[in-house]
Amino acid sequence: MKTKLKISGIFVVFIAMLLLMGAVSASDESISNHTISEVETTELNADDSVLSLESADDNIIKEKESTQDSTITQTNDNTLGNSTGENTTTEGVITASDLKTEYHSGKTIKVTVTDKTTGKGIATTLKVQYVQNGKIAKEASYKTDSNGVAQITTALPVGKYVFKISHDDTKDNVTAAAVSKVLSIVKTTTKVTAKKASAYKGYKVTLKAVLSKTKDGKKVNEGKVKFKINGKTYTVKVKNGAATKKIKLTKVKTYKYTAQFLGNENIKKCKVASGKAVVKNTYETKIVVNNIRGQSGDKVKYQIQVLTQSGKKVTSGQVKITWNGKSLVCNVTNGVVKLIGTLGGNFKETIKGNDYYYKQFTTKFKAKYIPTSLKYKESSAKYKMVSTYKCGVCGKTDSHTHIVNGTSTKIYVV
Repeated sequence: MKTKLKISGIFVVFIAMLLLMGAVSASDESISNHTISEVETTELNADDSVLSLESADDNIIKEKESTQDSTITQTNDNTLGNSTGENTTTEGVITASDLKTEYHSGKTIKVTVTDKTTGKGIATTLKVQYVQNGKIAKEASYKTDSNGVAQITTALPVGKYVFKISHDDTKDNVTAAAVSKVLSIVKTTTKVTAKKASAYKGYKVTLKAVLSKTKDGKKVNEGKVKFKINGKTYTVKVKNGAATKKIKLTKVKTYKYTAQFLGNENIKKCKVASGKAVVKNTYETKIVVNNIRGQSGDKVKYQIQVLTQSGKKVTSGQVKITWNGKSLVCNVTNGVVKLIGTLGGNFKETIKGNDYYYKQFTTKFKAKYIPTSLKYKESSAKYKMVSTYKCGVCGKTDSHTHIVNGTSTKIYVV
């Protein structure tokens, strides 16, 4: 383009020269000067314009080239930035199924999140809403494992719910469309067992009904049970899988009673169960033990018997023996407590003239029967160990007379 502009300039100068020559030949100097001046001015202005335009073309070309370079550089920068994977998001697919189950069955809903492209599981975070009648009954967050699996609990009251699962887009670079499923919780069926109850007369008997789910045998921990016995009705709350009621029955006999789970909004009412409550007789007891006599220092074996008033052996319980501030507790075995005792010898001596008085040594004991079963009642008895004086001269243990050096000496054992 610059070459063309320069040729045009030469052509303009050539035309100007022809005009100049024509003007001189006309012999009009003033007009010629004016014309030359005008042509020169026009020629110079034309050259300036051409030069200015030429310069402007250069600028335009450079500006366009510069703009193109900048655009290319910017585009390349963006392309490179995307190729690093820095803001990459993964499109996930949420998979779940409808579920119908009993109340508190313990069943879970399996939810899987997989990569839409590769089909591999994605470890991510889910938001779950249980919607009932257009209102959110419960909502929670769950995390899937490395295989993209989460087990969602279904511990909800009886009813029909829309189970809406969506992805928590704030947690990671994963997106996934929400999925809605139907969760139906129906009433649980139960069975009740009335346990056999027993007590001894004068004590309360405990009625007990055990409740469990029909399908899996798990405990039922809510609702109420109605007991009927001896013409009376008792309603009791269920705790830890059972309902219990303590009552007093006066007669010694076997009673029949019924137990029925009344049901509630989550659990069905069950059939009536029958049981027995036995009131047993209690037994008065007695302790049989004899006083022990012997000489000072003797070891003696003896026994304490624990019997019913009719003479039958008591088969359980303990006997507590106390003496001089001391005590000993022994178990009753087949109606007997076996013991070994040592007779004391701290005798009191009284001298009157040639007569000597020795009082026998006595230790008093108390035996008390302590029942470990409500079948028997307490009883107690007293007994004693008596040790008598033994003469150091003749070995006699009763009152007698000695003659020493012609003098009569009497020894009294009292």
